[in-house]
Amino acid sequence: MILRLLFAGAAWGIVAYLLAAKAFGPVIWGGVLAAPLIGLLVGRALHPWFERVEGYRRGLVALASVYAGAIAFGLAVGLYDLVRGGTSRVALEVVLQAVLGTLWGATLFIIALWPLAYGTHWALERAGER
Repeated sequence: MILRLLFAGAAWGIVAYLLAAKAFGPVIWGGVLAAPLIGLLVGRALHPWFERVEGYRRGLVALASVYAGAIAFGLAVGLYDLVRGGTSRVALEVVLQAVLGTLWGATLFIIALWPLAYGTHWALERAGER
């Protein structure tokens, strides 16, 4: 399961890159490179809930996965931006701007990301049954 979650995270990192590379610029690589670990963390935290519940609750778990992943991705981007930046900036502001920007982007694209998250959980569940 760990390998599947890492792979799912990497796939989500590619999606994030395709959607947000222009908005973030080079600092997006902090999130893209952290994406497999984010997939592992979000998957470990939320996928068991997805498997336990039925009906609309599965959709809510998938929605929570989108936003949990977005927060973690934004943190990774912000931390990378902070470490990479050469100027003196307020650390909290640098990280918070990346997190808020990521949450805003996730909300703008929620109509696509939510079903994609549901499909990711569904595929992980099916792969685990084999």
